[in-house]
Amino acid sequence: MDWVKPKSDRALTSVDKSLTSSADSTVKGSDGVGVLLEDSRKKSVNGTQEHHSNNREGQHVEKVTTWLEKLCHDNVPSLQKSPKPPRSKKSRQATAHSSTEFGASMRWGTATLQFDIEEGPEVLAKIVDLWQSPIAEGSESRRPKQLKSIESISKWIVKSLPVHGFDVNVGLVSASWIHGLRELGGELPQSLWLETLQSILTQVDRAWSEEPEKGLFPWLLWACEVPLALATKLSHLGGKDRMVLETIERLNQVLEAAEKSPENWLIHGGHQLRACLASIVRCSWSMSSLGTKGFYAKQRKSLAKLVELAVRLSDCNGGSLLNEHGIESDDSELWNALSDICAPNKKLDRLLQVSGLRTLRQTNRKSASRSLKAISKSEIVRMPALGFYCEKAELASMRKAWDQPGVRMAIDYSQEPMRIDILDFEGNRIISGDWDLQITRDGQVIETDVGWSDVCWFSDDDVDYLEIECGLEGVVRIQRQMMLIRDESMIFMCDTLLADQTAYWSVRSILNVAPDFEVRQDKKHHEAELHHRDSTTTGMGDGRHALLLPLALPEWRRSPSIGKLEPKAGQLVLSQETSGKRLMCPLVVVPRKPSKNQPYTWRHLTVAEDLQIQPREVAQAYRVQVGKDQMVFYRSLAKTIRRSAMGLHMNSEFYAARFDPADGEFEAIVEIDSDE
Repeated sequence: MDWVKPKSDRALTSVDKSLTSSADSTVKGSDGVGVLLEDSRKKSVNGTQEHHSNNREGQHVEKVTTWLEKLCHDNVPSLQKSPKPPRSKKSRQATAHSSTEFGASMRWGTATLQFDIEEGPEVLAKIVDLWQSPIAEGSESRRPKQLKSIESISKWIVKSLPVHGFDVNVGLVSASWIHGLRELGGELPQSLWLETLQSILTQVDRAWSEEPEKGLFPWLLWACEVPLALATKLSHLGGKDRMVLETIERLNQVLEAAEKSPENWLIHGGHQLRACLASIVRCSWSMSSLGTKGFYAKQRKSLAKLVELAVRLSDCNGGSLLNEHGIESDDSELWNALSDICAPNKKLDRLLQVSGLRTLRQTNRKSASRSLKAISKSEIVRMPALGFYCEKAELASMRKAWDQPGVRMAIDYSQEPMRIDILDFEGNRIISGDWDLQITRDGQVIETDVGWSDVCWFSDDDVDYLEIECGLEGVVRIQRQMMLIRDESMIFMCDTLLADQTAYWSVRSILNVAPDFEVRQDKKHHEAELHHRDSTTTGMGDGRHALLLPLALPEWRRSPSIGKLEPKAGQLVLSQETSGKRLMCPLVVVPRKPSKNQPYTWRHLTVAEDLQIQPREVAQAYRVQVGKDQMVFYRSLAKTIRRSAMGLHMNSEFYAARFDPADGEFEAIVEIDSDE
């Protein structure tokens, strides 16, 4: 998506004109403002004649912030005390949001953020706590220790902004400083107050003159949230209307573009998505405080789409997927706030409720009494598609159903190694973290730190299927397949090596087991099971949360094998070797609750071509049975031509089907044709 600046020259020029025309009414009796603005106009004309047109925007922005600095300088006492602005008729009708709500919202979505400055999270927590800490009864100011903390945070902002202006935590602390101006401003010396504000306005300049290429979240903070928050502090002085309108226009453009092109909201597994949504919420609250109309239907629709994406990347407890396991955050109120802003939107309300992230809106006795079980099947059917894929963000989400907590998979291949989360039937993360790959050729390690590219995405009522590939040192390709089969609650995963030269190849596919789970195996079989570490059961079977079947290995360990499946230091490693050009490493994960009578087995099938049995290098086929469910998987590793296995004739590169042993019929669920 091409980011469109909000008509930068026109917008900033109009802001400048508005500020110029309102200068006298805003700061009456201040001759310095008129002189300053006149000087700015002269500089702008001279600059246009002497410099390239690319400098115009910076000059317009400079005039805006120069005016703001002058305005703030002349009104330091009023701004530091920053009385609550008189509310317009529109804003009186809206719900006023307290400083406590704003303070709590600064933490929404921050648990998974990555920071350039190590002490950033600590500073954010400190300023929010100070912001929300009331002055003691009978005292006109805070305790000396609190005052010292406020001053140290202000100095930290001044020091950090020039170097780390687009660090998310510096932005959050600075936004908190503006939001908390009423609570904290009167405690600072005027010189430090002005210096901090000037540093913040300088960073706003940078955001207004740049596209959000350094990250959407810090851009939202600086280009939208901070200006709107500052406008709420200037509202009793007047003259800020045009600045507010242009900021809202900028915000609306970003939201509207997100509906069709959400990739910038989903970078690196969407780890900033919640923080972006939290910033949108605070912008909406500021708009309400200023008496503006708020978002129109088009922007609310786009925002609801972004909320849907956030739900897809969340577990049933509200935890954010594709991030470090074990990071806890309480974003429950974020979902409520987003639902309120998008209202009326029954589809979004149902989605949040069915996903377990929000209770039903308490509008009347009838709706208040409805529970999750009361939602009809027709309402479930009207939920969004179960599978989601964004090629530009290199991210996918797969799930069995909206109304079930588990059997989900989230994939982010925008980084190397790629990340993957697999949830069991209860919604627990059982596989979580990097999915790494190690390859050797004749004992020499092949560099695998390369990017993946899209090959195929397919989604329907039966399955979600994703295939990606990467080329290594120009001599070998790795194709990686991931497929969630809904009815059978099965996940098929496979790494396939396709080399140009015959050699002794070794492939190690490495998955990270979630910290709360452990791998169990017995001495006779190659399969593995995942059990909770706190489980009271021992051995195999009872209490398992997932079954793992390495299809290319024989079921019995005593049979000849080309590899092994084994746990190593919190990881699950599937290793296979071959002396040839091609190698297929499939693994089936069954994250469903076991029953007492649920036998399982798998077999390597014979593949024939023109009545001749074909070696594994040409094609492979497998039959899997778990309980009453039976599946067949086939993959061509050589040129795709007509072959047969188990009485099934195939002319595809990849084929997956259900098998009914009663009548011997196959029901194809995925069939991928070769591009050749």
